[in-house]
Amino acid sequence: MQEATLLPGEVVSREKNENALSLNKQWEDMARGELQILPANKRISDKPDATANISCRVDIVYGSRAARYFVGFGAGSGSVAVAIEMRDCGGVRYATNSKAHLGGGVFGADMAHVIRSPIRQSVAEFGACL
Repeated sequence: MQEATLLPGEVVSREKNENALSLNKQWEDMARGELQILPANKRISDKPDATANISCRVDIVYGSRAARYFVGFGAGSGSVAVAIEMRDCGGVRYATNSKAHLGGGVFGADMAHVIRSPIRQSVAEFGACL
């Protein structure tokens, strides 16, 4: 059995208002929950002092739902980029990246699905690499 430390996830957004920071925490918890399932399924033991580390970073631009709704044509667009990697003393052993973009949609569309989907996709791809 391989050992790795699951590091706290990092979710950052361009927007720094209270609502965005609260949502960032929600996405951080979701990403960590998805990643916590992997080690047991892939015969990896989550040990705090392991030589390998698993990290996750999510970069979000929430954009403006109102601008997407009223203006359209890419105004107020939002995006998300997810990077997950396993590093050890030899460098990066496994890595995956996923991106999504929201430029418009019905009633300005909601970023929740746009964020949730790449997180799950990256975790699945990362799990397939292990």
